[in-house]
Amino acid sequence: MKKKFIFSMAIVVSAIAIMFTGCGKADTDDTPPSINVLGANPVMTVVHTAYVDAGATASDDVSSGYVAVFNDISATNPDTGTIGSYTIHYTANDGSGNTGHATRVVNVVSLRDYYIGTYRVQDSTQLVPNALFGDTVVAGTAADELKFKNFADQALNCVATVTATTISMAAQNFGTDSISATSGGLNNSSKSFTLTYFNNGVKHRSIYTKQ
Repeated sequence: MKKKFIFSMAIVVSAIAIMFTGCGKADTDDTPPSINVLGANPVMTVVHTAYVDAGATASDDVSSGYVAVFNDISATNPDTGTIGSYTIHYTANDGSGNTGHATRVVNVVSLRDYYIGTYRVQDSTQLVPNALFGDTVVAGTAADELKFKNFADQALNCVATVTATTISMAAQNFGTDSISATSGGLNNSSKSFTLTYFNNGVKHRSIYTKQ
């Protein structure tokens, strides 16, 4: 009888030990918070203009409610006074001491380089309200110069000058086509701009949206 009792007690103790061991494993949190970087990544900003970060949010599989996200943005990261590539680091901590990490690349570029790229163009006149075509904008020879490879959807390599507020073209002739003038108000936080121009005396309004 004594041997049976000892054996039974051993089984009970073993069962309790297994139960507590299992509970300990279930309660272990070794997963860091997940960080969601908001907005574009990478993102471009024009040199000598203020950079406004879109921020980031975090969530955790154990901790409920708000999870704080910290970043290392400073006067020199990104350094908006110097052209270059910068990395913003985001971190978030949970109650178990786990730390989540994420990054965003910020490219500080010249005003000209900000507008280089491929665009979808919506061109309108009184007779043709919504003509659609594509255009590619590349760097010109001068530091403030852009070249439109398919301007007016006619493969016209029009040269433009970009400033902080406008893109403008001097009068340019291309065979029978005469581009007399163009200008556009710019918003450096947007991926689109509008050009108003005259082609052989016909007024056009082109909305350029970067792809």
